[in-house]
Formats: sequence, structure tokens, C-alpha cells
Amino acid sequence: MKSPGTHRSGPFPVAISPDSDQWLMQEELLDGPQLQKMYKRLRALCLLGRDVYACRKYDEILGTTLAFLDKLINPERIILAIQAANGHIVSIKCKGIDVCNDISSWDVSQNLLIKVRNEHLAILSTDAYEDERLKDFKSVHTLNIRSVLCVPLGTQKDPKGLAYLDSRLQSGVFDKHDLYFLTVMCRLLDATILSLEQKIEQKHQAERARQHITMLQSELFAQHRIVGQSKPLLQAYDKLKRIAGRTDIPILLRGESGTGKELFARAAHYSSQRKDGPFIPVNLAAMSESLIESELFGHEKGAFTGADKRYIGLLEQVNGGILFLDEIADVPLAIQAKLLRVLQEKEFQRIGGNETVHSDFKLIAATCQDIESMLRDGRFREDLFRRIAGVSIQLPPLRERRDDIPLLVEHFLLSAGLKSRFSVPAMQFIQSQPWPGNIRQLQYIVQAAAAMATQDMIAVRDIQDVMGIRYEAAPTTESGLQNVADFLAEKEKEHMLKALEITNGHATQAAELIGMAKSTFSERRKRYGI
Repeated sequence: MKSPGTHRSGPFPVAISPDSDQWLMQEELLDGPQLQKMYKRLRALCLLGRDVYACRKYDEILGTTLAFLDKLINPERIILAIQAANGHIVSIKCKGIDVCNDISSWDVSQNLLIKVRNEHLAILSTDAYEDERLKDFKSVHTLNIRSVLCVPLGTQKDPKGLAYLDSRLQSGVFDKHDLYFLTVMCRLLDATILSLEQKIEQKHQAERARQHITMLQSELFAQHRIVGQSKPLLQAYDKLKRIAGRTDIPILLRGESGTGKELFARAAHYSSQRKDGPFIPVNLAAMSESLIESELFGHEKGAFTGADKRYIGLLEQVNGGILFLDEIADVPLAIQAKLLRVLQEKEFQRIGGNETVHSDFKLIAATCQDIESMLRDGRFREDLFRRIAGVSIQLPPLRERRDDIPLLVEHFLLSAGLKSRFSVPAMQFIQSQPWPGNIRQLQYIVQAAAAMATQDMIAVRDIQDVMGIRYEAAPTTESGLQNVADFLAEKEKEHMLKALEITNGHATQAAELIGMAKSTFSERRKRYGI
């Protein structure tokens, strides 16, 4: 067999490798008619490229190409076929011959097709009866095939089909320039098919992504009561779901106060293999050091004053389930060391006891603090941080998911049994706010505004009244600054009282509601006597 890129004239077949450029580099003197023919075909290739690139289906590509070949070369029979990776025909067009998806039933030389496919050769036979390679094929004589031209689509590693032209009437219908031309045309088809495949795959990926987003949106509310459809929220939930469902690696939820960290922790629990076990949430920020230790580890009777009976701690209760430690950055250093040992060994002792207790649980922790700065300052153990932050997930603040606010507003109204609705200006106003207290703050404001509104349609002024931001003008007298300071202090006091009223006296939530630090809120309460 000749090496790829070589050919012989006469009755013997010209065979080239479509993947090689050697045959394109051959120089040849052409006369006037040949140059005219080449120019005509070059122009036709440009037009074909334009037309097939606009096609959106395999059948359209092959149909356009078939009409093109029929007009330009006009062979007796044409077969154009596109194959899948498994060899199955996904699209086929023909002229002068009946074909189907079963290649073995085609009225052509099967041996020729096998040679083209297996050796990945583009083959021209000017007279199959006399060709050394073809004349012994029975099908050539049975089917009376004289002139034949067959070029593979694709590459040897990635075959995509073939282009087949023949004539049973006479020899010499095709020449080597037809072979070169059809080979170039098949390269054009290769690129077009690849482009179409990429577009189809992109469309499938987009559809799969759309279905996945729809599924996530449905799960968020139906299963976990998390309201929202924004991209940042869905991305956080998607990451949480994938991690929670596959591994027991600890999860650290990070985000500002009021972003729904406990809801996400519960979602992780229901998405995990431990969903049938207990889920125990603990807010560490609300506990003293002694209480944290007692609640987590438990104690024996008589371990300390007031310990009149054994208490089974949360670490023991959570065996087989998930423990959610909220505000873990508030854990004192002494407790951090004990917690680290529990996470490493999954065993501990109750306060005042000698019995070793084993507990198999997964940890989900959460914090709203800059824990990296705490690591630098020595306020949080680095080895504990590595243990709790197997996977870190950032929950978006409400200001980064403003499109979810109308959904949240409707949910808070319905869940409170309120029939009120927000006017368009009121909704625009509420979406424009920074919401330092995030979802929890929004809930308080929405439900308070609805409860205090004099009409079913909530107006901007109703929201402003609840938020305490409708200040009248400050008094202007000769004493000046002191009067302004007194005026602002009085309004700040009113604002704090309103927040405490809304939160039923819960100072931490009231501070979050008005976006004030807890320490500042406590100091101002003492100053104002409230």
C-alpha cells in the first residue's frame, strides 16, 4: 500500500489521507479550463460554507451539501452519512439509491467502505473494473460500479461518516481534482458538524442547568423553607447539597448575622446520610463558658453546686446525627481545646466523671466574625479552625440578593396570617435599604409595618415609621450643637425602644434590627435608662 499523500494516475485508484496536508502542497501546472473549473469550485465552497454554517440540524447540513454536489458534479448516485461514536447513522441523505441506517444493506461495495473506514483513506477509482485494489471485489461487478469516489468524514480517531459518489454507467467520471475537492469539502463539513455538536451540547448543558436550578429552587422552599431564587443563594445551596450528601467532612457556614445559617445547617442535615439521626443546634454566643461546657459535655451528679442529677450533654445526645454550633468563634479558648479533642477522637468525659463516652456525629459550625483575624490575634485555635472548616460556604447577605426581597416579603406576610400588601413605592423602598440585619431584620420590619398600618396597602411611610427614620427637622437655636445632639439622642432612644418592642425585648435581635453593634446597644441602653 502506498504511503498517505501519494497517488497514481491511470485506472488505478488515487488514495490520499484526508488528515495529511501533503497532497495540498503538491504543485501542478493548470491550463485555462482547469483554472476556470478550480475558481468555480472555490467560489462554490465559499457559498457552501456560508449555507451549512447556518444549519441547525444534521439533516439540513447534508441536504444542503447534497444539492450542492448534485449541481456542481452531478454524479449518478450520492450518499452522505453522519455517524455517532458507536457507528450508528444519525443522519443520511442520498440521490439515486435507497439506503437506510444499516450500512451493510447499501448497494455499494462494502469492501470499499471498509477500506475507507479502517484505513481512513479518501479513494478515487476512475475504473473499478480495472483497479488492482477493487477489481476482485465481487460487489463491484455485481453492482456494475465503474467510477467511484469515497471520502471519510472526521478523523481516524473520531470518524463521523462519509461522502460517497459513484457511476454505474461509465468510467472516468471523476478525476483526482474531484477527489481533492471532495476532501476539502469534507473538512468543511467536519468543522460544521463539530460546531453544530458544540451548539447542541451547549443547549443541552443550558437545559440541564435550567432543570437543576428549577430543582434547587423547589427544594429550597418545599424541603427546607428557605425563600429565594437568586443566583448567589442557589450557588451556596448547591455547594452545600453536594458536600452534605457525599461526605462527613465538617462544614463551616460563614455570613453576616441574619443570613439564615441555621436554615442552611438543617438543609445540610436533610441532604446527608445522617438525616434520620438527630439535628441539635446550639447558639454558643448566648452561653457563658461554664454553661457551654456543661451543655456540650454533660455532667455527673454532684459535679458542681446545683448538679443534683446526671445530665446527658448535647455531644452525647447527637450520636448518629449532626451538631450545629452557631457562632463558634465565641467559644472560649479553654473550651476550644476540649472541643478539638472531641472532634479528633470522637470521645470525651462528662464533667465530674471518669467514664469515656463515644459519640459519632458530623459537625456543622457557623460564624459571622472574621475568624482569620482571630487566628492572627490568638483568639481562636488554628488546629480547631482546620478541623471545623473542612468545607467553607459563604452565605450571601440580603443586599446581594435584592431580587429575593419581594418573595421574602410575601412569605413573611403569609406566615404571619396578614392580608396586607406592599405598594409599588413601598416595595421599591424596602428593596433599596442596606439591611444590616439581613433576613431577620427584614422579617421584623415587614410584619411590624403590616401590623401597624392603617390600611391593607402598606405605604412607604408605614415602613419608615417602623424603622424610625422619619425624623422631623432638628431644632435650630443659638445654643446650636447641644440641641442637635439632644435631639438625635432622643430619636436614637426612640429607635431602640421601637426595636425592643418589635423583638419582644430581645436585646441581641434589637441591635441587629437597627444595625448596631451589640456592645454599643448595651452601652446606649444604660445611658438612656431603657
